[in-house]
Amino acid sequence: MRKLSGMLIVYIGGLALLTGCWDEQLLKERSLIKAVGFDGTGVEGEIRETLSTTVIDNKQMKELNISVTEKSPRAARNKLERIVHENLDPSKNRVVLVSQDIAKKDIYPVLDIFYRDPIASLTAKIAITEVAAETIIKKPVPPPLMSGEFLSNLLENLEDNTNIPRENLQTICPSLLDPITDFAAPFIKEEGGETIVDGVALFNDKKMTGRLDTDETMLYLIMKDKLQKEATFTIFTKEEQSISDIITINVEKANIKKKLEFDKASPVSVSFQVNLKVGVIEYPQDELFEGGKVKDLETILSTVLTDKATTVTTKLQEAKCDGFGIGREIYAFHQKVWKEIDDWKEVYASIPITTKVNVEIVNSGIID
Repeated sequence: MRKLSGMLIVYIGGLALLTGCWDEQLLKERSLIKAVGFDGTGVEGEIRETLSTTVIDNKQMKELNISVTEKSPRAARNKLERIVHENLDPSKNRVVLVSQDIAKKDIYPVLDIFYRDPIASLTAKIAITEVAAETIIKKPVPPPLMSGEFLSNLLENLEDNTNIPRENLQTICPSLLDPITDFAAPFIKEEGGETIVDGVALFNDKKMTGRLDTDETMLYLIMKDKLQKEATFTIFTKEEQSISDIITINVEKANIKKKLEFDKASPVSVSFQVNLKVGVIEYPQDELFEGGKVKDLETILSTVLTDKATTVTTKLQEAKCDGFGIGREIYAFHQKVWKEIDDWKEVYASIPITTKVNVEIVNSGIID
């Protein structure tokens, strides 16, 4: 009995000494960051940072959008904390926007703060903006969503449609730190007063050096074997470009063959063979399977998409953006060739890249 009483006293004493969770952080004492934007000011050594944060007001969570100008993202963050009178918590951040004026110089300095903070959300989406990132973040969005949630949902939906790559702060980090491989990030602009995602910004190392529009981006992702739930193309079947002369297809399956060849004429030449099985989801002329129309349409679609694919590789080379990872493949599997290359990006810009797209219509909807 005495032994039992002694053990009980020890247990009770131990409980009294427990201090609880040492790193406990109460929500009421913190302001959650949901979106971050970076803009240049036109003054060297200055950046403008915009935050979309949540604050508790009368027991209700509300959105607060604020901007400051400082020498660096960390200095701006410190100033913002003095404004909101709460600790800023980046663990729930949904999206990071960087204006193209910064991205064209060097995107890494404004992203460094996220990679060094142990509680920063590295799953936050990354996008480049044509207009000021501050403008996009402060633009009203449909309630009950807040700016960060709206932008994140918009990007996720377009990822499912193969309109943009599935990228976030974590996935682009290896490319940022790798001088061989490059990446592409969603490009946001304003059109008719609305926020719209229009293709991607292409990067060479840490600088934005080019653009692809939406159709070009879908082909780029298909050529990278990154087809998602759907990918739709609307194509005119005649030069007149009447609404009755269009066909809209959805890519149901893609088979990609990329081949590297080595000869004396060039360090490497690359060819893409892209075989697409598609379904027709719009064709106003109807009677799709009469008079050999399907074969004619397959020929037209193959020609148009081959031309678009050629445009994609040309723009990538002009931007010196090795988005297909050709250099990394040579480095990994063809060391003898790689050792003879002095400056890969300069060589990459001029290597022969050929593309061929073959389209097969396998589905015409329910009307035919």
